[in-house]
Amino acid sequence: MKAEWAEPVRVLVVDDEASARRQVKAFLSDLAGIAVVGEARDGEEATASLTELKPHIVLLDIRMPKMDGLTVARIMRREFPDLFILFLTAYPEFEYAREAVRLGACDYVLKPVRKEELRNAVRDAARRFGERQLSDHRRWENEEMLRSLRPLLCQEYLNILISWPGAFAEREWEAQTRALGLRSLPRLVMAAQPVRSGTASTPAPGALLPQVPSLSCEGGELLRWEEGDMIVVPQPGRMIALVSPWPREPRWPEQWVKAAARWWQRRVGSELEVEAGDYCSCLAALPSSYRTAAMKLRGKAESRTGVPALGTKAELCERALRGDLVGVARLAVEIMADLPDDEAAVEARVLGGLLASAFAQVGVSHETVGKLQAEFDTLLREPWTEVRVGYRCYPRTVELLTDFVSELHRKFADSQSAGQRAVALARAFIEANYYRSLTLQEVAAYVFLSPYYFARLFKAQTGTTLGEYITEVRLLRARTLLLQTDLSVSTVSEKVGYRSCSYFSALFTKRFGTSPSVYRQTARGG
Repeated sequence: MKAEWAEPVRVLVVDDEASARRQVKAFLSDLAGIAVVGEARDGEEATASLTELKPHIVLLDIRMPKMDGLTVARIMRREFPDLFILFLTAYPEFEYAREAVRLGACDYVLKPVRKEELRNAVRDAARRFGERQLSDHRRWENEEMLRSLRPLLCQEYLNILISWPGAFAEREWEAQTRALGLRSLPRLVMAAQPVRSGTASTPAPGALLPQVPSLSCEGGELLRWEEGDMIVVPQPGRMIALVSPWPREPRWPEQWVKAAARWWQRRVGSELEVEAGDYCSCLAALPSSYRTAAMKLRGKAESRTGVPALGTKAELCERALRGDLVGVARLAVEIMADLPDDEAAVEARVLGGLLASAFAQVGVSHETVGKLQAEFDTLLREPWTEVRVGYRCYPRTVELLTDFVSELHRKFADSQSAGQRAVALARAFIEANYYRSLTLQEVAAYVFLSPYYFARLFKAQTGTTLGEYITEVRLLRARTLLLQTDLSVSTVSEKVGYRSCSYFSALFTKRFGTSPSVYRQTARGG
């Protein structure tokens, strides 16, 4: 016997012969870790005493009056499936042994019982019982630990997905998603904050939300609604939700997004206002969905109707990949200029995630990017002048972001061939300038290559021509404008770089299977 379990293993002896019972008890009387807690003369008496005596091991004679041992074993196995049963019998026939094994007997000891044979059989049963107890206890401890850590795991899961979803491969995200209780991968980010009225005060920077019924969580909470699951996590001044569709992907994502926002709004009542980002067909788009929801809450929804605002994120990535630190700093100031210091740090963390994802997509290893981002996040939380809720003040935040970009760009330059860097820079340039008239000559000149060589290089590395790539970027931006603004179709066409509305409509219809106006009307439930 090992000493990992403190209490002795409890044994019940069942035999119709009193002398046999006395002999078995005598053989076991000095066996360490074993306690004979009772005896029974037949099967009825044995089964009746199980609840009171709570044995772990039953020594059971096969041949007894009223009820034979095999019948008793069936009853015990049905009502107490964790019992360890040792059969005692003077009949060594094979059929008895086979039936005993089928009933789950852990051993089979023949009469007349030999002392060491019995003691060895009981020791083995006790060892197996102890191992199972330890296994059950460790499983319980693991479950308790996971239960206590679940809020923090939910929080970290959300933080990584809205800042750097490229940190893990999709199959790894699927495993983490299942472990946290979500039944499918997240497709939407929503944000909520206290309702701001004429007399209501805005929460102090860094303050968590008031105790909202059903959402007073620390770390993270899993919610289920009729069309999916949500992980809700508090952040300074707001709450963020990751939403997963269930049981199937929505046919009309925009309607599902609205349904999710309505459900959460009903759940929290009038205390919070809820805004939703864009539906994401892939995990890489979740940071953008988060930024959209956060911008709506900051009252900047109207700025998204202009092309420069829509292209700010893309321009930031393009300048970062090019190593333009001055341009990165300018855009960071533009994004964070009107934010309190603590919110600027939160925004910087999200921007850092977007930049990390951009560099990971063009070939910088996830390990390298992850290490640099972890260092960046740590620096954001270190003390500094005018410190608020543990974050550095705003000007220092911009400085740290540009330092982070500098290191990312250096790793990018070291890890990529000249051709790979050229294509990556070209794609970033297109993302930031899609609304202009772009030509092969202009894009090729931007990366210092001849048009003929660049066209072949771009097709080889992306699988698509430059013209096809520009069209795809423009149509995706057009879809966003149609869904998020009330701009006319002709205005949307101009803002994504098409002077001819009819040509734009034909391209859009071919790409999405319906005209721009019908697409908007259907998506909005009209």
